[in-house]
Amino acid sequence: MAERTRATTPPAMCLAAARAGTLRLCLSPGTLARLRRVLSYPKLGFSEQAVDAISHEIVEWVPREAWVPDPAGPPGAPEHGRLCPDPEDEAVLRVALSAGAAFLVTGDAHLLQQLTPEGARLVRKTSLAILTARELLDHLPRGP
Repeated sequence: MAERTRATTPPAMCLAAARAGTLRLCLSPGTLARLRRVLSYPKLGFSEQAVDAISHEIVEWVPREAWVPDPAGPPGAPEHGRLCPDPEDEAVLRVALSAGAAFLVTGDAHLLQQLTPEGARLVRKTSLAILTARELLDHLPRGP
């Protein structure tokens, strides 16, 4: 029953849209590692085997040309203005920006409010929308 309930959650529905080709995912080695850590949070209830299976499936959906390198140097290095206070969020944001993503889907509802002025300027300039999974579903075409 828990697996069925999870399959109807907004994040699962977004992944189903990616599997169906409605969305194109982009990924970097660092964002994949972060995804694995997040999926391992006890509150999500995934077993280690489920985390492995989900990660492997996502890697299969991401075309080779949609893999992007992790940001050069540590986030916030002098050649990069700081985009947000959390280094992990910054790395994910930089990957989305470098991939030219239209959407950054996150469970971190405060990410948009935590952007530094430089981060907010870059997000506005690129029209990157930072959304929750539920918000992204509202942007997707509905079935017949």
